[in-house]
Amino acid sequence: MDTLLCDVDNAMAALCRGTTIRFATEDVGKAMDTILCGQADKEPLTVRERAIFERWRAPKRQSEWLAGRRAAKRVLCAILALDDPRSVEVGRLDTGAPVVHGHGNVVVSISHAGDVAIAVAAQFSVGVDVELDESRPKCLWNAVLCRAEQEKLAHVQEHDRDHEGNRLWTSKEAISKVGGWGATKNFKTIDCSVNPVWVEGRAIHHRCAAVDGYVITLAQEATMGTDHG
Repeated sequence: MDTLLCDVDNAMAALCRGTTIRFATEDVGKAMDTILCGQADKEPLTVRERAIFERWRAPKRQSEWLAGRRAAKRVLCAILALDDPRSVEVGRLDTGAPVVHGHGNVVVSISHAGDVAIAVAAQFSVGVDVELDESRPKCLWNAVLCRAEQEKLAHVQEHDRDHEGNRLWTSKEAISKVGGWGATKNFKTIDCSVNPVWVEGRAIHHRCAAVDGYVITLAQEATMGTDHG
């Protein structure tokens, strides 16, 4: 798993290069360590966050949620120059998107799949999505891909179609997070066969990476947070 996270870190560093976006990754399988060890000084959650954590009953869901929050707190502490992860609180909007309490100028996005959790943060709208790069039923692509994307998929070699479909899907997820639309946006209205993608008058760039059986997409509003030196 250490090798996997190292590879994911390298992929994220490449995706974030030339931007002011910061990121952190966590091992989902090890996320519970600080909770189970009973050491208060290593507890990463605030009282309110701990209450949310305890609402999840399935251990797997607890680990995924906690890994995402740990990653988010690590990247936020780096941006805000904080030492204690409990000094910054990550809540949840009605759309399901995470929100940083007390720091409205900072945006955080969280995603997890398999053994990997990723968080990104910036002082502008940003989104990240990670998915397992695995076979999907054709009905999924019919449900989420627009006509241009389906035509693009049809021209890809058959053995690469699931990878291309996963790349398009993660792009839609990440772009939806940038716009704050969440599950309210019909994915067929987001055409990721082009870059940037124009959605509701907003130009959003998306960049993808494939690493060790995962597909990762980082998205941000065009021209924002980019270093031009």
